[in-house]
Amino acid sequence: MKDNNVELVVDIRLQPDGQLSGIVKRGDQPYYLRELAGSDYVHLSVLAPEEELLKAYRENKDWDHHVRAF
Repeated sequence: MKDNNVELVVDIRLQPDGQLSGIVKRGDQPYYLRELAGSDYVHLSVLAPEEELLKAYRENKDWDHHVRAF
């Protein structure tokens, strides 16, 4: 990220602090990005796919359809 001059990371996860987030939880993300890559962080879940769309993807695993629908 640093080599590519990434200035901002936009996190669109619905649950950035969920148990599957590991070390990239919302509370830690700004620190790591700033310290390791010199990047800023913003969480905008409004850009995330709707729950119904995520559910449909989990059921059919059709990535191409998911991308088109999103």
